[in-house]
Amino acid sequence: MAAKRVKGESNLITVPKKASTAFPNGSFVTFDAGTGFIKPLVATDPSVFGIIQQTIASTDPDYASNTPVLVEQGSLDDVFEVDVSNGGAATPFAATDVGQFFKMGGTASVIDCNTRSSTAGAGFTAQGLVFLCVGFLSATTVVSAASTASGKGLFKIMSMSQARPSST
Repeated sequence: MAAKRVKGESNLITVPKKASTAFPNGSFVTFDAGTGFIKPLVATDPSVFGIIQQTIASTDPDYASNTPVLVEQGSLDDVFEVDVSNGGAATPFAATDVGQFFKMGGTASVIDCNTRSSTAGAGFTAQGLVFLCVGFLSATTVVSAASTASGKGLFKIMSMSQARPSST
């Protein structure tokens, strides 16, 4: 499942995508410092810009271009339902994870619950710890890869790019 807004106002904007890059619909994106275009979020990215609203595949006619795409940009008050994986470890996502900060998993649409941190303000200071769990929905005890969902949670995006308006 793609990330889904469950609280807050929709804020769709268009921004140019990084050329020759695949994007799953509903995956988190950030800006590529080298190009200035959006790219899929990875665990070491310090900031989330938003959630892309379409699939970009290598078979698309504009795949190799920096064409504008729709991105759902959130604010610090918004809450999103997001799939969670246990990143290949035996520690599942749990109700006790509410209040913990997390990083992105193996894809730009699944949070890795084994990156949890309870450090206050970690979402603003530690690279990648930008997802604050505000609700537990479900989990299984199955060990899953970092890109395979084994649970669901409610998360706020605690990223500096969500704290200030976009200039686009």
